Amino acid sequence: MVLLKNQDSLLPLPKTLKNIAVIGPNANSARNLLGDYTYIAHLETLIETRDKENPLGVAVADDIQLIEDSVPILPILEAIQDKLSPQAKVLYAKGCNINSDRRDGFAEAVAAAQQAEVTIVVVGDKSGLTDECTSG
Repeated sequence: MVLLKNQDSLLPLPKTLKNIAVIGPNANSARNLLGDYTYIAHLETLIETRDKENPLGVAVADDIQLIEDSVPILPILEAIQDKLSPQAKVLYAKGCNINSDRRDGFAEAVAAAQQAEVTIVVVGDKSGLTDECTSG
């Protein structure tokens, strides 16, 4: 996470916020906070290459499965929700996918930002060795 300037002492966010927008393809993904050297990234590679030549040189069991909630960290969206007062409303919009040129989610993201006092945009890549990854 990078903060270039704490404009008008915005951080830490005040607990009196009523509406906060959390936008971006990585905002609701714990997996995308992890690098390609993590267990889950290697497991994804094994699953994707099960029927291909495996780049890791490891035999892949037919019954290997990825358990979606196996990442023991919270997505940024949930971490923010946990820190705000119960009266605060979190407006989430994915906006776009990580590896796509589609823009059909932009309007929802703009609408969420316009309704919010503060907007947090969570972008970046998905690190790993599978076809849907953008680095690794």
